[in-house]
Amino acid sequence: MDFDHDEQQARLIAQHWGVSVESLELASWNLEEIEGDDGEVYGYLVRFAADSDPELLEQLGVNSKDLTRDVSAWAFDSQEPDDGIYSLDAPFPDIFISEDDEPSIPELQRGESYLTTEDGRVLTDENGNPLIAVTATTALVNDIAAAKHELLVCLALVEDTVQLYREALPPRHHNNPPGLVEDDPLSPADFETVRKAVETLRAEVGEDDPAPEVIQAQASQLRKLALSITSWIGRKLDLGVDSLIKWGVPVSAAAWAHANPDRISRALNAAADAASKLAQLLGAN
Repeated sequence: MDFDHDEQQARLIAQHWGVSVESLELASWNLEEIEGDDGEVYGYLVRFAADSDPELLEQLGVNSKDLTRDVSAWAFDSQEPDDGIYSLDAPFPDIFISEDDEPSIPELQRGESYLTTEDGRVLTDENGNPLIAVTATTALVNDIAAAKHELLVCLALVEDTVQLYREALPPRHHNNPPGLVEDDPLSPADFETVRKAVETLRAEVGEDDPAPEVIQAQASQLRKLALSITSWIGRKLDLGVDSLIKWGVPVSAAAWAHANPDRISRALNAAADAASKLAQLLGAN
């Protein structure tokens, strides 16, 4: 497999993970899409080369055994859209004062204001559109709203993957092999933990003043379960397909043994990342 990437991807991924873009550019990796059954992209996965430096992977927060790390579906939405709205902290584009009739003035939203000259004339871009400044408070509110939506999407994905997992569980008759089938990556208690975490996070998202500490605590719970599943997959893959053949486990069960738990782990990590992002934004509010 060829490992390549572009500078734009590296910059946005590094910003999303909170790591050095220089460290990320030193590694060899590919960006893969995580799609649901409906074909919708729910997130991304960065897959690193097998010969990657373990110390470099540690700096990037990557498990050296798994060689992957999730990226939120919203990680690449941080680029400023060209919609004529600019942050007061960002450099302005080329502007000029229209000498023609006053341009059409759109209705302002709460927290917005027009950029004007000292004599009160509205500044416009080269297309005659008035320039609107967004205050930091308004930008933060918008970021929080987007983070809430992202978290709700991730929670729905968690529920879907867990449901698919439970429906695809191999039958548990007395002739089935005890090692792979009975030793599940998620116990009944784990299912309950996931259910409560999803319920709690949804409730907090619906609150007028969500508690960041509660959201972060649930993120930690989901990430802990995801790590447990990843470890389970590693142990089971060590058994190899030969064990499945020896036990007489059908191909469908072999697929379940790896694919379904892996999908749950990715979904849990994506939800944990989204929850942590929202908690951080709420802490800055």
